Amino acid sequence: MPRKLRIVKLTPIAIAVCEPCGWEFHSKLPLEDEALREMENLFEAHSCELKSGVNAECMNEIARAFTLLSAIRQNLPNKPEIPKSWVTEFHSVLQNVEKSTGLSMEEFRVSPAALHKEILAADQRTGAVYCLGETVVNRSEYLLKIDAALDYFTNQKKSAT
Repeated sequence: MPRKLRIVKLTPIAIAVCEPCGWEFHSKLPLEDEALREMENLFEAHSCELKSGVNAECMNEIARAFTLLSAIRQNLPNKPEIPKSWVTEFHSVLQNVEKSTGLSMEEFRVSPAALHKEILAADQRTGAVYCLGETVVNRSEYLLKIDAALDYFTNQKKSAT
């Protein structure tokens, strides 16, 4: 990700933010041009390396993943079984993190063994099971994995600051 300085405001105290890592720059110089120049100089001297050694691009991807997973979690259907499409979306977010950071997200994935066909009905006399055809996962198992990933990303962010 190319480095970019975003100007938040120029008066009365000028504030700018490094887009990749979120580092803030401030200037109390009264003239806007001078304040802008001071913040640009500070930005140029800034290295975008976070304390943990994880670079800003990795942290940006982790922040994006956290946001997406939070949205998935908040909008999850309130049903006992979750359609496979939600699992696919979850795995897509994890895959993007793996590609951009080199971190393995394998332990957060929903196991293929946890996926099953949705049961429409079962005949207790014969033992026959009638499936609807849609592949689903148990809600509690899905939540276990997504909550674990969210906790992991939260801890990564805390350790980087």
